[in-house]
Amino acid sequence: MESKAYYNSPIGILEVVATLRGIRSLKKVERRGKDTDPMPDLLENCIQQLKEYFEGKRQVFNVALDWADEPEFHQAVWKEVLAVPYGHTTSYLAIADKLHNPKAVRAVGQANAHNPIAIIVPCHRVIAKSGELQGYFYGLDIKRQLLELENPMSFARQGSCLNKVWKTPKHTPGNKTRQIPCAISATSFTFRNTRERTCAISAAIRSDCSPGAWSGRCSTNWSSGAATE
Repeated sequence: MESKAYYNSPIGILEVVATLRGIRSLKKVERRGKDTDPMPDLLENCIQQLKEYFEGKRQVFNVALDWADEPEFHQAVWKEVLAVPYGHTTSYLAIADKLHNPKAVRAVGQANAHNPIAIIVPCHRVIAKSGELQGYFYGLDIKRQLLELENPMSFARQGSCLNKVWKTPKHTPGNKTRQIPCAISATSFTFRNTRERTCAISAAIRSDCSPGAWSGRCSTNWSSGAATE
């Protein structure tokens, strides 16, 4: 027997479905339905934890989950997703490696896409190896919004930084370099070419916005002054 509850969250209306075993699904819906009355303690507790999460007061959910009849591989992927800490990200490849199947990157992505319990099973924390946000069932804007909620100093502002690079590039007068504003330090760095700029973006998505971090991912000699603060 299933029961339902609805919550008007900052990203839209969330529908939570529970069975006697645990939370069966959590998804975004267009319209609010009718809450099960009386509401089971499991659902009431889940809604309260969601409120705390969106208020920035909760980092870990403590509710039972019901994955009955779901494919075994999908469940294995979701368990790895559950292990990704609040405010951090991992990649599809990293999860595939942990499952001892590095060629299963695409399958990991498909499992993420079929995750029935959004937010609690935080598939929004899984990004591409390159640092790109990649896909999300509810769109990249919501994915970025959730990452911003969990780590505003790293994810959202760097997402804005990313948009400025690709949408409104600024050419430095007199040469071919471009500038990208660094949202964390409120300064800017100059890049000589697209490769340097791309590496910087990837590093930013990985929660580090400093030339030292970028140098570890690029074959560029940063001490030569290619990037200056």
